[in-house]
Amino acid sequence: MIQGRFEKNELEALLSTISKKQGTGCLRIVSEQSTPDPPLERIIFFNNGWITHAGLKAPTIEFYTRILSRRLKRSWASVVAQVDPKDFAGIDMQSTGAQNAFLGRLVHAGVFSWNQILLALEPHVLLVLERLLPQSGTFSFKPSREETVTIGFQVWELLKKVATRQQQLVAVAPYITSLDNVLAPNGTPAPQSVNPAYAVHYKKFQQLLPWIDGQRSVLDLAELRGEDSLVMAYMCAFWVKAGWLCVHRSPGTSQDHTIVAIDDSAVMLELIKRSLKKYRVLTAQKATEGIALIFHEKPNLIVLDVSMPELDGLQLCSTIRNVESFKQIPIVMLTARDGFFDKIKGRIAGSTEYLTKPFDGEKLCEVVDKHLQLGPSTYQTSALQMS
Repeated sequence: MIQGRFEKNELEALLSTISKKQGTGCLRIVSEQSTPDPPLERIIFFNNGWITHAGLKAPTIEFYTRILSRRLKRSWASVVAQVDPKDFAGIDMQSTGAQNAFLGRLVHAGVFSWNQILLALEPHVLLVLERLLPQSGTFSFKPSREETVTIGFQVWELLKKVATRQQQLVAVAPYITSLDNVLAPNGTPAPQSVNPAYAVHYKKFQQLLPWIDGQRSVLDLAELRGEDSLVMAYMCAFWVKAGWLCVHRSPGTSQDHTIVAIDDSAVMLELIKRSLKKYRVLTAQKATEGIALIFHEKPNLIVLDVSMPELDGLQLCSTIRNVESFKQIPIVMLTARDGFFDKIKGRIAGSTEYLTKPFDGEKLCEVVDKHLQLGPSTYQTSALQMS
């Protein structure tokens, strides 16, 4: 068994290493949560470097039947009616490879194609990665014997999809700004008062309402209901916009402050959001999207990456400072460049603070807290000080 620790933003490298070495086995992740939340534990199964399953526990035939019947929108009884009982003869349901043999027989019987199975399973794997990638914690990898017949996902493709989905989440801002947003009821409307055009949305809303308690996040609800987390985010955004839900604000938080974070890395943006979870954080992966958010939301603070493809952070910072209403807003720049002249360039462009990557989440939160408490009137003084 291989054991170790990973810091924030390092899990991606660990997954890629197992993939490149064509590892087979079970990777157990215990991520550290913000107090008082308990540690988050998930497992990821690999076969010859491909991810075959990710979740709370090992996959079971019951899990596959539930997921696949939902995918086809048919009862499992009607699915089984298509299958000759002889097709399942000889499968030891308690064996390690029983699940793969079970899926193989379903494909052989023409009930599903392998592609349909992958499409049904992928959202569940992506949800686990979306939970874990921004976290720090410990891991243990227990190697096992390679399965001869299996299906799975390439790590690099999954990581690319997580980044793409993070970018797609921008479309539902400001109603939902993160998969970590916690939701609470906002006064359930009477059925007769609901616009008939919203009937389908309202039916879904009623089905989910018992689990919306001001403590569960979008990710929690998606995992609980077996939904795609991005689909859940879009549904919740519609309900927030309709006034049926609100993004829950815990006592003592500072979500009356809005922060816009601009970085071309989806993983880095998720790390920023988790580090600043007590604030309302809106994100953008492109400079143009970031500028639009800034003008629309008029944030209290901006977190800005220096190195971006279409317009670098220094140019963007100068552009923001040229707008009269944004001359006083605190801008925290993030960069991998740690030279003295790099810091000078950042100050000349108009940055308030300059942090080097990789940064500590607590340090970022401390810097943001400081500048939001100081307020905009102190910007000109603090911006001239070199740390």
